[in-house]
Amino acid sequence: MSTTKRATGAARTGDGAVFPTMDPNLLGAAYGQTMLEMQREWLAGMGQIQRDYLTFVGERMRKDIDIAKRMAECRDMQAAMELQSAFVETARDDYMDEAQKLLAMSRELTESCVERLAEASAKTNGNNEPTSN
Repeated sequence: MSTTKRATGAARTGDGAVFPTMDPNLLGAAYGQTMLEMQREWLAGMGQIQRDYLTFVGERMRKDIDIAKRMAECRDMQAAMELQSAFVETARDDYMDEAQKLLAMSRELTESCVERLAEASAKTNGNNEPTSN
């Protein structure tokens, strides 16, 4: 995804998304503080995403072990095929649900950081002074 800077204070990606940009030389201390806050928010958000994913992996492993035990105890070929079919369907649904959940969490985190960046950019007038509201 290529990014092109525009004079309007925004960057446009190859897919048309527009993100605010800041010149660190113009924003001074406000830029540093905003970046620090954004990094904290990003790290906290990524930590939550990782915890969620690890919880999911643990749950899937328990389900995988359970089905393996049930398959080992199965003495009927038809029942074994039904177990395997149910397992595949459940695993597919679990992975799809988790992928959608992680994408939503990532999107919310990114949008929050972009909003913080836009707010900081709007608070300055290019002279290291906050703009009046």
